[in-house]
Amino acid sequence: MKQFLRVFALVAGSGLLIGVQALGQGSLTPPGAPGATMKSLTDIYQRQLLTEPRLPITNVPYTISQSGSYYLTTNFVSGQTCISITASNVVVDLMGYTLSTTNLASTVLLSGVTNAPLLHTVVRNGVIRGSYYGVNARNVAGCNFDGLLIDGCSYGIYLDCSNGGQLLDNVLSGCRISGCGNNGLVFYGSPNGIIRGNVVEDCQVINGVDHGFSLVGGEISGNTFRNCRSTCNAGFGFSIDISSGGSCSGNLFSGLILFGNSNHAFAVSAQTSGRFSDNTLYGCTISGNGNYGISLYAESSGTCTGNRMESCIVSRNTVDGLVLDGSHSGNCSKNTILSCSVVDNSHYGIRLDGSSSGKCNDNTVQNCMVSGNAQCGIRLDGSTSGQCNGNSVQGCTADGNGADGIEIDTAMDNRVQQCRCSRNTYNGIWVKAAQRNRIEDNQCCDQPGTYCGITSGASCSNNWFLRNICAGQTNNFNLATSDIYGPIVTNTGSLYVTGVAAHAWANFER
Repeated sequence: MKQFLRVFALVAGSGLLIGVQALGQGSLTPPGAPGATMKSLTDIYQRQLLTEPRLPITNVPYTISQSGSYYLTTNFVSGQTCISITASNVVVDLMGYTLSTTNLASTVLLSGVTNAPLLHTVVRNGVIRGSYYGVNARNVAGCNFDGLLIDGCSYGIYLDCSNGGQLLDNVLSGCRISGCGNNGLVFYGSPNGIIRGNVVEDCQVINGVDHGFSLVGGEISGNTFRNCRSTCNAGFGFSIDISSGGSCSGNLFSGLILFGNSNHAFAVSAQTSGRFSDNTLYGCTISGNGNYGISLYAESSGTCTGNRMESCIVSRNTVDGLVLDGSHSGNCSKNTILSCSVVDNSHYGIRLDGSSSGKCNDNTVQNCMVSGNAQCGIRLDGSTSGQCNGNSVQGCTADGNGADGIEIDTAMDNRVQQCRCSRNTYNGIWVKAAQRNRIEDNQCCDQPGTYCGITSGASCSNNWFLRNICAGQTNNFNLATSDIYGPIVTNTGSLYVTGVAAHAWANFER
């Protein structure tokens, strides 16, 4: 029988009597153990199969013209394109099986059109062998290619938006491409194609006959290549070709490993008004390649400007480690090389080249280790009617290189500051046929033989040599009479507080 409590409250001055009744709550003993109230993952998955059934691919060639989810049931070999996709919103799961094509067709073909890309399609989880194109995707957007092993094709993955098409916001991840007869992974957008917002991560291209990765524009903008490897290919490790007014801007290349390729490791070619600008190359390891390590080459009115190379290791390449090349009427200016290690390359370590009517101006090389290279550690070249002006080399170490530590040849208005040059085969710093350069607050030690710590040639004029320290050379300073320099202090022991030792711009030698 329920109990109740009656509470009365008299409201003063109102003449009202209000009653509030509170009922008892009954037994507090739970009726039993709690039970499941949510659907299991199995229930959800089974319901999904009922509403969106997966369709088996039981024979090839197979054309997918309706949206949906498809899966392979076994290995297949065909003399034609194995799977052709013409619809958007498709998932194809290869289920770990192998697709092989015996002629020059594509194994998997995605066919969008120029003004209407194929959308939101996934191809994943399988092996593709022996065709002309492993995957050929034309004008696609928001598509995903994941976990594919591609072997022995002419081209591994070929994404095409030529003649004004589009490749937008696609993702390629975890793909392994080997033994291609041409290039491994290609984005092709020439002429007038748009390659924008794509992400390629954790992909690998090895043992190909030509380039590992290849970008050809068109417009190439806002793409990311992260943690990818290109090794032992007979061409370039990573090639970017932008000519005839094309552009490549705002892209990120991060954590690349480019090793053992027979030609350039990371090569940019901007020709005939092509533009490579505002891109970042970060944290990459580039070693043991058969030509340049990193090459930004602007020729015939091409430009490479505003790019940043940071925290990269560039070593043991057959020619230069890192070159900004605006020679032959190109323009390679306003780029930054920061905190890179450039060591043991078979020619120059870092070269800024504006020779032969080219321009290589206003670049920054900062906090880099440049050592053990067969020629100069860092070279600035404006010879043969070129320009290599207004560049800054700051806080770098040039050690044990096979020629000069830092060399400025026929260049103007450059700054070399707070650098350490030691144990180079020739001079620590050599200024040659140059004007108005500022060499300040550097330390040059232990260059061998009769070479100098810091030297300027007889044809130099109006270069400034201020607050430098040279020690351990037979000739510490050898400066042209038409240059400008602070007094050279040779005192030992305590320095005087007056006289040349107290001069604000004094150089010191021991």
